[in-house]
Amino acid sequence: AFRVATLGFPDAVALRNAALPADADLPGPAAVRDGRARWFGDRAGTVAEFPAVAELLDGTAYAAAAVLPLHRAGEPVGYIAAHFVGEREFPPDERTLLEAVALQVEN
Repeated sequence: AFRVATLGFPDAVALRNAALPADADLPGPAAVRDGRARWFGDRAGTVAEFPAVAELLDGTAYAAAAVLPLHRAGEPVGYIAAHFVGEREFPPDERTLLEAVALQVEN
């Protein structure tokens, strides 16, 4: 299971999602399992791939998200997610920045 630390989510949402099973059909656990970053420009796209996200984000204004796996010594250890209000694109410079943040967390 993953212990989830959040910033910016309403307390009720944060408490409801304080722990996620490693096999959960959600973007974060999936990123850990397969090592792939995920870039979602809107909530509908996220829910289409991961239907359980609808409940996870219920009570929030978040629409877009970047979800990146974290590794230590080449082994998956968790993930970092950045959520955004409103739809958005993730141009290459933003992806590079978020990937650099994930690398710093890993070290």
